[in-house]
Amino acid sequence: MMGRGRTGASQAALRGRNVERLLGIDIPPDESIARLHIGDPCFATPPHIVDAATAAMAEGYTHYPPSRGDPELRIAVAKHASLRAGRRIEATDVLITAGATEAIYCALTAVLDPGDEVILFDPSYSLYGAIVDQIGAVPVLVAMTPELRPDLDRLHRAVTDKTRLVVINNPVNPTGVVFTERELNAIAEIAVARDLLVLADEIYGELVFTQSFSTCLAMPELADRLLYVNGFSKTYAMTGWRLGYLIAPAELLPAAYVIHSNCASVVSWPAQRAGIAALQGRREPIDEMIAGYLARREDMLLGLAGTPGLTLTRPEGAFYLYVGFSFDTPIRSADLAKLLLAEGVAVRSGTEYGPSGEGHLRLSYSATFDDIRTGAQRLHRVFEHLSG
Repeated sequence: MMGRGRTGASQAALRGRNVERLLGIDIPPDESIARLHIGDPCFATPPHIVDAATAAMAEGYTHYPPSRGDPELRIAVAKHASLRAGRRIEATDVLITAGATEAIYCALTAVLDPGDEVILFDPSYSLYGAIVDQIGAVPVLVAMTPELRPDLDRLHRAVTDKTRLVVINNPVNPTGVVFTERELNAIAEIAVARDLLVLADEIYGELVFTQSFSTCLAMPELADRLLYVNGFSKTYAMTGWRLGYLIAPAELLPAAYVIHSNCASVVSWPAQRAGIAALQGRREPIDEMIAGYLARREDMLLGLAGTPGLTLTRPEGAFYLYVGFSFDTPIRSADLAKLLLAEGVAVRSGTEYGPSGEGHLRLSYSATFDDIRTGAQRLHRVFEHLSG
Protein backbone atom coordinates (compact mmCIF):
# COMPACT_ATOMS: atom_id res chain seq x y z
CA MET A 1 0.00 0.00 0.00
CA MET A 2 1.43 3.35 -1.05
CA GLY A 3 1.98 6.04 1.57
CA ARG A 4 0.84 9.62 1.25
CA GLY A 5 4.22 10.81 0.01
CA ARG A 6 6.82 13.13 1.44
CA THR A 7 4.72 16.30 1.06
CA GLY A 8 1.35 14.82 1.96
CA ALA A 9 -0.60 16.47 4.77
CA SER A 10 -1.51 14.55 7.89
CA GLN A 11 -5.08 13.40 8.39
CA ALA A 12 -5.36 15.82 11.32
CA ALA A 13 -4.43 18.76 9.07
CA LEU A 14 -6.88 17.61 6.40
CA ARG A 15 -9.69 17.18 8.92
CA GLY A 16 -9.09 20.63 10.40
CA ARG A 17 -9.22 22.45 7.07
CA ASN A 18 -12.25 24.74 6.81
CA VAL A 19 -11.93 26.25 3.33
CA GLU A 20 -14.32 29.14 3.94
CA ARG A 21 -12.58 30.02 7.21
CA LEU A 22 -9.17 30.06 5.49
CA LEU A 23 -10.47 32.20 2.63
CA GLY A 24 -11.92 34.68 5.12
CA ILE A 25 -8.65 34.92 7.03
CA ASP A 26 -6.55 35.31 3.87
CA ILE A 27 -8.21 38.43 2.39
CA PRO A 28 -5.32 40.38 0.81
CA PRO A 29 -4.21 43.65 2.51
CA ASP A 30 -5.60 45.83 -0.28
CA GLU A 31 -6.50 49.39 0.77
CA SER A 32 -9.12 49.57 -1.97
CA ILE A 33 -11.17 46.85 -0.24
CA ALA A 34 -13.73 47.84 2.42
CA ARG A 35 -12.72 45.42 5.17
CA LEU A 36 -15.90 44.25 6.88
CA HIS A 37 -14.74 40.65 7.23
CA ILE A 38 -12.53 40.63 10.31
CA GLY A 39 -13.15 41.07 14.03
CA ASP A 40 -10.19 43.36 14.64
CA PRO A 41 -10.92 46.53 16.64
CA CYS A 42 -10.21 49.70 14.67
CA PHE A 43 -9.06 51.40 17.86
CA ALA A 44 -5.48 51.65 19.11
CA THR A 45 -4.51 49.76 22.24
CA PRO A 46 -4.91 52.25 25.14
CA PRO A 47 -1.65 54.11 25.85
CA HIS A 48 -1.25 52.96 29.48
CA ILE A 49 -1.21 49.35 28.25
CA VAL A 50 1.41 50.09 25.59
CA ASP A 51 3.48 51.98 28.15
CA ALA A 52 3.41 48.99 30.49
CA ALA A 53 4.85 46.73 27.77
CA THR A 54 7.54 49.28 26.94
CA ALA A 55 8.49 49.58 30.60
CA ALA A 56 8.54 45.80 30.97
CA MET A 57 11.05 45.45 28.13
CA ALA A 58 13.25 48.14 29.67
CA GLU A 59 13.06 46.33 33.02
CA GLY A 60 14.27 43.05 31.52
CA TYR A 61 11.03 41.13 30.93
CA THR A 62 12.50 39.82 27.67
CA HIS A 63 13.28 36.21 28.60
CA TYR A 64 11.23 33.05 29.09
CA PRO A 65 8.39 33.75 31.51
CA PRO A 66 6.85 31.04 33.72
CA SER A 67 5.10 28.60 31.40
CA ARG A 68 1.75 28.82 33.18
CA GLY A 69 1.91 32.61 32.99
CA ASP A 70 3.28 35.57 34.89
CA PRO A 71 2.23 35.04 38.53
CA GLU A 72 1.03 38.64 38.87
CA LEU A 73 -1.09 38.34 35.75
CA ARG A 74 -2.63 35.07 36.94
CA ILE A 75 -3.53 36.79 40.21
CA ALA A 76 -5.02 39.77 38.33
CA VAL A 77 -7.05 37.48 36.05
CA ALA A 78 -8.31 35.48 39.04
CA LYS A 79 -9.34 38.66 40.86
CA HIS A 80 -11.10 40.02 37.76
CA ALA A 81 -12.89 36.70 37.19
CA SER A 82 -13.86 36.40 40.87
CA LEU A 83 -15.63 39.76 40.71
CA ARG A 84 -17.63 38.61 37.70
CA ALA A 85 -18.33 35.17 39.14
CA GLY A 86 -19.35 36.25 42.62
CA ARG A 87 -17.16 33.47 43.99
CA ARG A 88 -13.47 33.03 44.66
CA ILE A 89 -11.35 31.88 41.73
CA GLU A 90 -7.74 31.02 42.54
CA ALA A 91 -4.72 32.06 40.49
CA THR A 92 -3.84 28.35 40.30
CA ASP A 93 -7.02 27.87 38.24
CA VAL A 94 -5.67 30.23 35.53
CA LEU A 95 -3.52 29.33 32.51
CA ILE A 96 -2.22 32.22 30.39
CA THR A 97 -2.33 31.45 26.66
CA ALA A 98 -1.35 32.95 23.33
CA GLY A 99 -4.76 34.49 22.75
CA ALA A 100 -8.19 32.99 23.34
CA THR A 101 -7.58 30.86 20.24
CA GLU A 102 -4.87 28.89 22.01
CA ALA A 103 -7.03 28.62 25.12
CA ILE A 104 -9.79 27.03 23.02
CA TYR A 105 -7.29 24.70 21.33
CA CYS A 106 -5.73 23.61 24.63
CA ALA A 107 -9.09 23.09 26.31
CA LEU A 108 -10.61 21.01 23.52
CA THR A 109 -7.48 19.00 22.83
CA ALA A 110 -7.08 18.28 26.55
CA VAL A 111 -10.48 16.68 27.05
CA LEU A 112 -11.52 15.17 23.71
CA ASP A 113 -10.65 11.87 22.10
CA PRO A 114 -11.47 10.69 18.58
CA GLY A 115 -15.13 9.74 18.40
CA ASP A 116 -16.27 11.98 21.25
CA GLU A 117 -19.27 14.12 20.32
CA VAL A 118 -19.27 17.88 20.85
CA ILE A 119 -22.40 20.02 20.76
CA LEU A 120 -22.00 23.20 18.70
CA PHE A 121 -24.80 25.65 18.16
CA ASP A 122 -25.40 26.42 14.49
CA PRO A 123 -24.29 29.05 13.58
CA SER A 124 -21.22 29.41 15.80
CA TYR A 125 -17.61 30.54 15.54
CA SER A 126 -15.89 28.43 12.88
CA LEU A 127 -12.77 27.70 14.94
CA TYR A 128 -14.61 25.30 17.25
CA GLY A 129 -15.63 22.89 14.52
CA ALA A 130 -12.21 23.05 12.87
CA ILE A 131 -10.43 22.05 16.10
CA VAL A 132 -12.98 19.34 16.92
CA ASP A 133 -12.56 17.90 13.42
CA GLN A 134 -8.78 18.10 13.68
CA ILE A 135 -8.86 16.09 16.91
CA GLY A 136 -11.04 13.45 15.27
CA ALA A 137 -13.99 14.16 17.54
CA VAL A 138 -17.46 14.66 16.07
CA PRO A 139 -19.19 18.06 15.87
CA VAL A 140 -22.92 17.73 16.47
CA LEU A 141 -24.64 20.86 15.15
CA VAL A 142 -27.74 22.12 16.91
CA ALA A 143 -29.58 24.72 14.84
CA MET A 144 -30.72 27.92 16.51
CA THR A 145 -34.35 29.00 16.39
CA PRO A 146 -35.48 31.27 13.52
CA GLU A 147 -34.86 34.17 15.93
CA LEU A 148 -31.26 32.92 16.37
CA ARG A 149 -31.85 31.88 19.99
CA PRO A 150 -30.62 28.54 21.40
CA ASP A 151 -33.15 25.79 20.67
CA LEU A 152 -33.25 23.90 23.94
CA ASP A 153 -35.48 21.08 22.67
CA ARG A 154 -33.04 20.37 19.83
CA LEU A 155 -30.14 20.55 22.27
CA HIS A 156 -31.76 17.99 24.55
CA ARG A 157 -32.40 15.61 21.65
CA ALA A 158 -28.84 16.00 20.32
CA VAL A 159 -27.17 14.64 23.46
CA THR A 160 -26.17 10.97 23.27
CA ASP A 161 -24.05 8.58 25.33
CA LYS A 162 -21.05 9.74 23.24
CA THR A 163 -21.53 13.44 23.99
CA ARG A 164 -18.57 14.80 25.94
CA LEU A 165 -18.91 18.59 25.81
CA VAL A 166 -21.10 21.54 24.79
CA VAL A 167 -19.64 24.85 23.57
CA ILE A 168 -21.25 28.15 24.56
CA ASN A 169 -20.07 31.28 22.75
CA ASN A 170 -21.69 34.30 24.40
CA PRO A 171 -22.15 36.88 22.92
CA VAL A 172 -22.35 34.87 19.74
CA ASN A 173 -19.96 35.21 16.83
CA PRO A 174 -21.38 35.57 14.12
CA THR A 175 -24.90 36.66 15.13
CA GLY A 176 -24.36 39.17 17.93
CA VAL A 177 -27.00 37.39 20.04
CA VAL A 178 -26.53 37.53 23.83
CA PHE A 179 -27.80 34.49 25.72
CA THR A 180 -30.15 35.25 28.60
CA GLU A 181 -29.70 33.95 32.13
CA ARG A 182 -32.72 31.70 31.60
CA GLU A 183 -31.22 30.20 28.42
CA LEU A 184 -27.88 29.61 30.14
CA ASN A 185 -29.58 27.98 33.13
CA ALA A 186 -31.44 25.62 30.81
CA ILE A 187 -28.22 24.65 29.00
CA ALA A 188 -26.48 24.15 32.34
CA GLU A 189 -29.32 21.93 33.56
CA ILE A 190 -28.86 19.66 30.53
CA ALA A 191 -25.07 19.63 31.00
CA VAL A 192 -25.35 18.61 34.64
CA ALA A 193 -28.06 16.01 34.02
CA ARG A 194 -26.02 14.36 31.25
CA ASP A 195 -22.63 14.92 32.93
CA LEU A 196 -21.19 17.07 30.13
CA LEU A 197 -18.26 19.43 30.18
CA VAL A 198 -18.97 23.03 29.14
CA LEU A 199 -16.55 25.26 27.23
CA ALA A 200 -17.67 28.88 27.61
CA ASP A 201 -16.02 31.39 25.28
CA GLU A 202 -16.89 34.88 26.55
CA ILE A 203 -14.30 36.89 24.60
CA TYR A 204 -17.01 39.46 23.74
CA GLY A 205 -18.48 39.54 27.25
CA GLU A 206 -17.67 43.22 27.80
CA LEU A 207 -19.22 44.23 24.46
CA VAL A 208 -22.90 43.98 25.36
CA PHE A 209 -25.26 46.76 24.32
CA THR A 210 -28.88 45.97 25.15
CA GLN A 211 -29.02 44.06 28.43
CA SER A 212 -27.04 42.90 31.42
CA PHE A 213 -24.63 40.05 30.75
CA SER A 214 -24.85 36.67 32.48
CA THR A 215 -21.53 34.87 32.72
CA CYS A 216 -21.10 31.12 33.02
CA LEU A 217 -18.54 31.82 35.74
CA ALA A 218 -21.39 32.84 38.04
CA MET A 219 -23.20 29.50 37.71
CA PRO A 220 -22.15 27.32 40.67
CA GLU A 221 -23.58 24.18 39.08
CA LEU A 222 -20.97 24.49 36.31
CA ALA A 223 -17.96 25.18 38.53
CA ASP A 224 -16.57 21.61 38.43
CA ARG A 225 -17.14 21.13 34.68
CA LEU A 226 -16.41 24.56 33.18
CA LEU A 227 -13.59 25.37 30.76
CA TYR A 228 -13.77 29.15 30.67
CA VAL A 229 -12.06 31.07 27.85
CA ASN A 230 -11.45 34.80 27.66
CA GLY A 231 -8.75 37.23 26.62
CA PHE A 232 -7.64 40.77 25.95
CA SER A 233 -8.07 41.08 22.17
CA LYS A 234 -11.57 42.48 21.85
CA THR A 235 -12.10 44.41 25.10
CA TYR A 236 -8.72 46.18 25.05
CA ALA A 237 -8.05 46.29 21.28
CA MET A 238 -5.11 43.92 21.73
CA THR A 239 -5.64 41.41 18.90
CA GLY A 240 -1.99 41.56 17.82
CA TRP A 241 -0.66 41.00 21.34
CA ARG A 242 -1.95 37.39 21.44
CA LEU A 243 -2.94 37.26 25.09
CA GLY A 244 -5.72 35.13 26.50
CA TYR A 245 -6.47 32.75 29.34
CA LEU A 246 -8.20 29.57 30.36
CA ILE A 247 -9.84 29.10 33.76
CA ALA A 248 -10.64 25.54 34.79
CA PRO A 249 -10.90 23.43 37.93
CA ALA A 250 -7.91 21.51 39.25
CA GLU A 251 -9.17 18.27 37.72
CA LEU A 252 -9.16 19.73 34.18
CA LEU A 253 -6.45 22.39 33.98
CA PRO A 254 -3.35 20.12 34.14
CA ALA A 255 -4.27 18.36 30.89
CA ALA A 256 -4.72 21.72 29.17
CA TYR A 257 -1.34 22.79 30.50
CA VAL A 258 0.26 19.73 28.87
CA ILE A 259 -1.12 20.81 25.50
CA HIS A 260 -0.01 24.40 26.10
CA SER A 261 3.51 23.35 27.08
CA ASN A 262 3.82 21.30 23.89
CA CYS A 263 2.33 24.04 21.70
CA ALA A 264 3.06 27.65 22.64
CA SER A 265 5.04 26.75 25.80
CA VAL A 266 5.17 30.40 26.92
CA VAL A 267 3.48 33.70 26.11
CA SER A 268 5.34 36.95 25.42
CA TRP A 269 6.33 38.41 28.78
CA PRO A 270 5.96 42.09 27.81
CA ALA A 271 2.45 41.28 26.57
CA GLN A 272 1.64 39.68 29.90
CA ARG A 273 2.89 42.73 31.81
CA ALA A 274 0.66 44.83 29.54
CA GLY A 275 -2.23 42.54 30.45
CA ILE A 276 -1.77 43.40 34.12
CA ALA A 277 -2.03 47.09 33.25
CA ALA A 278 -5.16 46.41 31.19
CA LEU A 279 -6.95 44.67 34.05
CA GLN A 280 -5.86 47.17 36.69
CA GLY A 281 -6.21 50.32 34.59
CA ARG A 282 -8.98 52.85 34.07
CA ARG A 283 -12.36 51.79 32.71
CA GLU A 284 -12.78 54.91 30.55
CA PRO A 285 -10.90 53.62 27.46
CA ILE A 286 -13.13 50.54 27.35
CA ASP A 287 -16.29 52.61 27.67
CA GLU A 288 -15.08 54.91 24.87
CA MET A 289 -14.51 51.93 22.56
CA ILE A 290 -17.93 50.46 23.39
CA ALA A 291 -19.52 53.82 22.53
CA GLY A 292 -17.53 53.76 19.28
CA TYR A 293 -18.87 50.32 18.40
CA LEU A 294 -22.42 51.45 19.12
CA ALA A 295 -21.96 54.40 16.77
CA ARG A 296 -20.52 52.10 14.09
CA ARG A 297 -23.37 49.63 14.51
CA GLU A 298 -25.91 52.38 13.94
CA ASP A 299 -23.92 53.69 10.97
CA MET A 300 -23.87 50.26 9.35
CA LEU A 301 -27.57 49.66 9.98
CA LEU A 302 -28.38 53.07 8.50
CA GLY A 303 -26.15 52.48 5.48
CA LEU A 304 -27.76 49.12 4.73
CA ALA A 305 -31.37 50.18 5.38
CA GLY A 306 -33.53 49.76 2.32
CA THR A 307 -31.11 47.42 0.54
CA PRO A 308 -33.24 45.13 -1.67
CA GLY A 309 -33.10 41.44 -0.76
CA LEU A 310 -31.45 42.11 2.62
CA THR A 311 -32.82 41.26 6.08
CA LEU A 312 -31.30 43.08 9.05
CA THR A 313 -31.33 42.07 12.73
CA ARG A 314 -30.00 44.47 15.37
CA PRO A 315 -27.14 42.73 17.24
CA GLU A 316 -27.15 42.73 21.04
CA GLY A 317 -23.42 42.30 21.55
CA ALA A 318 -19.98 41.67 19.99
CA PHE A 319 -19.39 43.72 16.81
CA TYR A 320 -20.96 41.68 14.03
CA LEU A 321 -24.05 42.10 11.89
CA TYR A 322 -25.53 38.81 10.69
CA VAL A 323 -27.67 39.59 7.66
CA GLY A 324 -30.02 37.41 5.66
CA PHE A 325 -30.51 37.68 1.92
CA SER A 326 -32.91 36.36 -0.69
CA PHE A 327 -33.16 36.90 -4.46
CA ASP A 328 -35.39 35.51 -7.20
CA THR A 329 -32.34 33.78 -8.65
CA PRO A 330 -30.71 31.89 -5.76
CA ILE A 331 -27.04 32.41 -4.93
CA ARG A 332 -24.98 30.56 -2.33
CA SER A 333 -23.54 32.50 0.60
CA ALA A 334 -20.00 31.56 -0.35
CA ASP A 335 -20.52 32.71 -3.94
CA LEU A 336 -22.07 35.98 -2.80
CA ALA A 337 -19.11 36.63 -0.51
CA LYS A 338 -16.76 36.09 -3.49
CA LEU A 339 -18.85 38.39 -5.67
CA LEU A 340 -18.81 41.13 -3.03
CA LEU A 341 -15.04 40.81 -2.65
CA ALA A 342 -14.67 41.27 -6.40
CA GLU A 343 -16.74 44.45 -6.04
CA GLY A 344 -14.49 45.76 -3.28
CA VAL A 345 -16.14 44.76 0.00
CA ALA A 346 -14.90 41.86 2.13
CA VAL A 347 -17.46 39.95 4.24
CA ARG A 348 -17.73 36.40 5.56
CA SER A 349 -20.04 33.73 4.18
CA GLY A 350 -22.66 32.58 6.67
CA THR A 351 -21.87 28.95 5.87
CA GLU A 352 -18.41 29.35 7.40
CA TYR A 353 -20.28 29.21 10.72
CA GLY A 354 -22.48 26.21 9.96
CA PRO A 355 -25.03 24.90 7.45
CA SER A 356 -27.78 27.15 8.79
CA GLY A 357 -25.67 30.10 7.65
CA GLU A 358 -26.75 29.51 4.06
CA GLY A 359 -28.59 32.63 2.98
CA HIS A 360 -26.60 34.80 5.41
CA LEU A 361 -23.46 36.93 5.58
CA ARG A 362 -21.44 38.21 8.53
CA LEU A 363 -20.30 41.84 8.48
CA SER A 364 -18.01 43.37 11.09
CA TYR A 365 -18.58 46.90 12.41
CA SER A 366 -15.27 46.97 14.26
CA ALA A 367 -14.04 48.65 11.07
CA THR A 368 -13.42 52.32 10.32
CA PHE A 369 -16.37 54.56 9.49
CA ASP A 370 -14.96 54.94 5.96
CA ASP A 371 -14.91 51.17 5.41
CA ILE A 372 -18.39 50.78 6.91
CA ARG A 373 -19.89 53.46 4.67
CA THR A 374 -18.03 52.44 1.53
CA GLY A 375 -18.76 48.77 2.16
CA ALA A 376 -22.47 49.43 2.70
CA GLN A 377 -22.65 51.40 -0.56
CA ARG A 378 -20.94 48.63 -2.52
CA LEU A 379 -23.06 45.91 -0.96
CA HIS A 380 -26.21 47.92 -1.72
CA ARG A 381 -25.14 48.25 -5.35
CA VAL A 382 -24.50 44.50 -5.73
CA PHE A 383 -27.81 43.63 -4.08
CA GLU A 384 -29.68 46.03 -6.38
CA HIS A 385 -28.13 44.28 -9.37
CA LEU A 386 -29.03 40.81 -8.05
CA SER A 387 -32.57 41.94 -7.32
CA GLY A 388 -33.01 42.91 -10.99
